[in-house]
Amino acid sequence: MRPVEVKITKTLLKEEYIKKNKTMQEIATSIGCGLVTVMRNLERVGIQRRPASITQKGKLNNQYIKNDVECPVCKTIFHVKPFRTKRAKHNFCSKICKHEWMKTQIGENAISFKDGRTLKKYFCIDCGKEVGLHSGFYGEGRCDTCRAIQNGKDLSGKNHPMWQGGITFEPYTSDWTKALREAVRNRDGHICQNPDCGCTEEENGQALEVHHIDYDKEHSVMENLISLCIQCHRKTNANRKYWTEYFSALMLSRSSL
Repeated sequence: MRPVEVKITKTLLKEEYIKKNKTMQEIATSIGCGLVTVMRNLERVGIQRRPASITQKGKLNNQYIKNDVECPVCKTIFHVKPFRTKRAKHNFCSKICKHEWMKTQIGENAISFKDGRTLKKYFCIDCGKEVGLHSGFYGEGRCDTCRAIQNGKDLSGKNHPMWQGGITFEPYTSDWTKALREAVRNRDGHICQNPDCGCTEEENGQALEVHHIDYDKEHSVMENLISLCIQCHRKTNANRKYWTEYFSALMLSRSSL
């Protein structure tokens, strides 16, 4: 069965909304309809709705009741609204009392005190220079200079993640000449041969670099050399197997044309 519809008349709205000072939500709940229905009927019968600022005053305000609290400084009992006791751990009767309380919040007396880490002095474990809290307590305990030196030591040579057995220091053969590199650039039209790049020497800012596809410095032949810009050449330092297969397939496709 459909619920019985209650006819909302002007007399009903005057009695509930004006005389009894009920809210629209209270009227809607008692009648069994929606809030929007009550709002529309108020407009229909010409009853002006109360502003929200008036609705939230006095007994209709859920913060109308005030709590009694004691000032932690002067021990005076005063009234505060409930939301203030929820937000703050301490409530003060005046700014003077709050200021006096703040003077006591130093060192171990402070609410946020942990272990005095901010009051301690920290020194570099290498050179003895004073360092800040971030490096001394949370970091590795070194100053900026010693940290840079230490990082340089840790990442040099065999400790570097891209270490390839020292092949960078291997000498080139006599075939690796300036004329050979220029011939490779002329063949490639002075354009970076990475299909995802294709920048010119003008865009590169200098002559294109010539890369050994198989990373073998002794294999300096035209079929094993390709022109790359600075950025693309740097990319080939990592994931060498991928780039070897990538450029080998590129050169093979050119030879078949």
